[in-house]
Parts: sequence; C-alpha cells; structure tokens
Amino acid sequence: MFLLELSTFCMYIILEYFLLYFMRLFL
Repeated sequence: MFLLELSTFCMYIILEYFLLYFMRLFL
C-alpha cells in the first residue's frame, strides 16, 4: 500500500515537470 502511494506520488511529480518543460518549450 505504501509503495503504491509512493509510486503514484512520483508519477505525479514527473508529470508536473513534464508539463512545465512542455510549456516552456512552446512559450
């Protein structure tokens, strides 16, 4: 259970950074 939450949290962080990078690339 704890491992699953940690994995979800990491995925969310990676997604946030990806979106930030994507926006910076186009702006």
